[in-house]
Order: sequence, then structure tokens, then C-alpha cells
Amino acid sequence: MAATMFGQLPQLKKANFDRWNAQMRALLKSQGVWDVVDNGYTTPEEGTVLTVAQQVELEGAQKKDQTALFWLLQAVDDTIHEKIADAETSKEAWDIIERVFKGGERVKQVRLQTLRGELETMRMKENEKVTEYINRVMTIANHMKRNGETVSESRIVEKILRTLTDKFENVVCAIEEARNIETLTIDDLSGSLEAHEQRKMKRLESLEEALQTMVVEEKAMYAHQPRGRGRGHFRGRGQGRGDYNREENTHQNREDQHRPTWRGRGRGAARGGRGGRPDGECYNCGKRGHFARDCWSKPKPEENLNVAEHEDDDGDEEGVLLLAHKEGSLTDDATWYLDTGASNHMSGYKHLFTELKEAEGGNVSFGDTSKVVIKGRGKVKFLQKNGQEGTIENVLYVPSMKTNIISMGQLMEKGYSADLSGRYLHLKDRRGRAVARVEMAKNRMYKLDLRSVNHKCLKVDLTDKSILWHLRFGHLNFGGLAELSKKGLVHGLPEMDFPKQFCESCVLGKHTRASFQKTAKYRAKGALETVHTDICGPITPSSFSGRRYFITFIDDYTRKTWVYFLKEKSEAFKTFKNFKAEVEKTIGLKVKALRSDRGGGGGGRIHFRLFYKVL
Repeated sequence: MAATMFGQLPQLKKANFDRWNAQMRALLKSQGVWDVVDNGYTTPEEGTVLTVAQQVELEGAQKKDQTALFWLLQAVDDTIHEKIADAETSKEAWDIIERVFKGGERVKQVRLQTLRGELETMRMKENEKVTEYINRVMTIANHMKRNGETVSESRIVEKILRTLTDKFENVVCAIEEARNIETLTIDDLSGSLEAHEQRKMKRLESLEEALQTMVVEEKAMYAHQPRGRGRGHFRGRGQGRGDYNREENTHQNREDQHRPTWRGRGRGAARGGRGGRPDGECYNCGKRGHFARDCWSKPKPEENLNVAEHEDDDGDEEGVLLLAHKEGSLTDDATWYLDTGASNHMSGYKHLFTELKEAEGGNVSFGDTSKVVIKGRGKVKFLQKNGQEGTIENVLYVPSMKTNIISMGQLMEKGYSADLSGRYLHLKDRRGRAVARVEMAKNRMYKLDLRSVNHKCLKVDLTDKSILWHLRFGHLNFGGLAELSKKGLVHGLPEMDFPKQFCESCVLGKHTRASFQKTAKYRAKGALETVHTDICGPITPSSFSGRRYFITFIDDYTRKTWVYFLKEKSEAFKTFKNFKAEVEKTIGLKVKALRSDRGGGGGGRIHFRLFYKVL
């Protein structure tokens, strides 16, 4: 019924209370029931005799109250509806809604503190329009007003003028010199700035149109201008003997294959030339301004390459291996070829693998359609120059291959980079550190010699049994063990002497640790000399305003504590800037040092380098 009478009623949700509040006030005032919602009505005590006029007035107030209560119940979502479902009057329901969304005075102060910070740090974006930026400023200002803050129009005007982008610098100077900022309204300021913005936009549009006109005229001039003498489509000197030739020229592009060629003698309108510059794209290189037959980027003859492809069982090609080789040449198992066309690392030497998962998993097919089977995949370890071990992972084991291949593409996927300069290939890791410098061989290939790691199995034998029995008896001292053995108190315990080595566990267990200091090494000697900060959260459930964190600032000297509530952990830096500005302005001192645990609590770390830049 209410929706039919007034259209769709505004629905109250968590994030639109301010707008809903203004809309519902206007609606209730227009229907003459706002006074009942705002002030309520007086119900007479039981047994009170009312006059006819008083009875009519009471019934009218009750009707207004129930009408307003009905509209309020219709204008909230299910969550808020449960909170006001038991309200008997519209004033009671309205007070509950305001208490839920506005909170008490302390909540208002916290919300105002956040809004002040947002207004102070707000700046106009480069591609933002004037109207959009003014609307953003007015939205924050209206929120502050609804929470009890007095925001004068001159303050908003000064804020807008102070935070405009550089392209409005001239008009800002003109407004500040010619107008009185105290009496300048926001509407007048918006009109002046919009007019300046529109003039600049029209000037840019005119410039773009002029440039487009110049481009069109230049194209037209080239299209009708003869370009020298030579052999073209219009040959000879005009009328005379002419024939319509459609013969196909093998060097001519598809654009010209069906174009007539006129031949004749005499003088004509166009002296031998190529006509205008073509406006289409060349079918060879894709660039404009010439035909394919005149293209200077002629395709080169295909080179003869030995091609090997790695195929999986499902038939999908994993990549291509380009390898030039000489018939009958033998390759050492320690030599690896760096190849930019290889799809995978490959090796035919099984003894090089430190880890190998043997399974037939596809084929390597060569350019002559021959195929060899992949027998497995694993890791190959090698010794670096510094003596440490390196590992080549995901290496295909192909027994039929007599070479070792390192795929440059596979290295690039892991962040490596290669640089070819002179006769050397420089290989670097993802941090830019040099990994290898490979010289080009005589056959124009890059070979890398890697020493494989020899596997050894070392046997350890413990001849001194005293350590073993020391462990078996729960780290009993060696004097006690010798006494047990000497007196024969334990059957099977051999004779033993004191060992030459120490029991590491016993030595560590007998160590003593210095006690913690009772007092701090350093205490501040003045206010704001050192400020400690920490963040707590996320806390569930969140507050009515959606806050799940709080951040504390404790002065080391005075032990004074400031607490701010946050919605997200990312608001910590903005809150610190507001805190720093507030305390420095109040106390008259500067914050010199900030101590924290670097935001290591729940919700991830915070980049505190931003904090230190502010100090």
C-alpha cells in the first residue's frame, strides 16, 4: 500500500543510512507525521476522563503514529526489521534506528575523526571532472554535518580551491584575487570551474579537428599527385592504340591482378607514373603507403633447419627444438647445448639423473617425421665453480639422444634472461645476477660444460660403545656407567672408558641462560620522543560501524595512550598521519621515533616504510 502510494520506499541498509535518513524525513514531513516521530505524543493515564476534543486529538495522534510506524517497518531490510519489530510507537522505532547507526557520542567522535581525515587528505584526480570532485567533497562534508560537525561553506570552498589539479592553477589565482572567498558560494565556484573546463575541452576538440583535417588533405594530395616517370598502370602518352590487358603478373600483388593496364601512344592527361600513393595496407608487411610488389620487406628464402618437436601422448605439441648437428659427431655427456628453440631440457644419459621418474610420456618428433620415445622426467645435479651443487629440473630422459639440451624458453619461464653480445651469451637469474657466460663455438652453437655430481654412499661405524650405552641409560654420566660395568651390576654391560667426544645434548642441557633485564635499556627523556604502536584484530563480531581493528599509540615518556578504531588494517597509515598531526599541534613537539612489531599480527604485514617517511 505504501509502495503504491509513494512509489518504492527507500530501503535502509548498512551503508546508506545518511541518504535514507534525509529521504524518510522529507517523506514523513510531507505527510504531516514527522512531529509524532520526532517528539512522540502524550498518552493519558488510565481513568482520566477526556473531553471530546481531547479524544479526537489523541486518536489523530495515534493514527499518525501508527501510519509512521508502518512506513518505517516497510522501509528497512530484514536485519533492521528484527530490531524494531517490537517497537510500539514510531518514535521508539526511530530512536532504535538512530542508536544502531549513529551510536553514542563517543562513536560519533570517532566517526568524525575519520571523516576529518578523509576530507583533509582528499585530492582531485588527474582525469576527474570538476563536478565529480565537488560531489565527492560535498558527500564527506554532508556526512560530517549529520554527525554534528559544523562545516561552513567557506571551508568547503577553500578546500576545493586548494586541492584542484595544476590545469586549474590560472583560474584559481583569478578567483582568489577577484572574489571574496568568505562570501563565495559553492554554486558560483562550481559554475566558474565548469566554464573553464568546458573552454579547455572545446579548445582541445578544435585542435583535434584541425589535425584530422590536415591528415585528410595530405592523403588527398598524395592520392592525386603524379609521382615521377616510370612503369605504372597508366603507360604511354594518352589516346591511341590501347588494349585492355588482364594478364596476371607473377610479381604483382592480389590488389593489382584484376586491375586493367592501358597502353598507347600520344599525349594524355597523366605522364607516365605510378599514380597516387595507395591508401590501403601492404599484404606483405602490413604497413600503409605502398603495394606488396614494391615492399622492401620481401620475405627471405626459408633456411634449412633440423627440427625436433616434443609430443605428448594426447598429440598436443609442447614445443619445438632447433638443433644444427654434424653427421657422425660424438658429444660428451658433460656438454650441454643452450638452445632458444628447445621446448624442454633433454638428455640421453641416464647416469646424469639424480632423480628420475621413469615412464613413457610422449614422443620427440623430428623434421623428417621420425620419432623417439621419452622414457622419463627428472632432475640433473651439477657442480658450480664455487663448489656448490646446482639443479636442472624437469629434464626429459630420451635414450635415443646423444646430446644434452638446455631449453632457453624453459629458463625464461623461471625468470632467467639472456643477452647476446659479440661471441658470448650472458645468462642472468631473475635478480639480474650473472649465472654463466658461454662462448660461441666454431659451429655457431653455445656449449656449456657441466660437471655432474658423483653419488657416494658412506658407511659410518661407531667403535666406541660408551656413547651408545650413555644414550640407552637416559644420558647417565660416564662415571656411573663405568661403576655399573666394573661392579657387574648390569648383565651384558661391557667394560667402557670415558669417551674422547662429548655428548652434545648433555652440554646444551647444562648451559645456563642470562636472565632478562628488568628495566629497559632506553627510556625516552621527553614527550613524543618515542611512540610505541600496535594493531589488534580482526575482532569478530565487528562493531555497528563495521570496525574490526584498533590501533594504539603509547608515548614512552608520559605513558599516555591514544586508541583509534579501524575498518581495515590498511587504514593504519592514514590514522597515524592524523594522530601525528593532532598530537604535534596540541603539544607543540614533534614525533621523533616510532616503534612497532611491523604489523606482524593478524591480517598481514604493513609496509612501515611509509610511516618512517612521514617522521
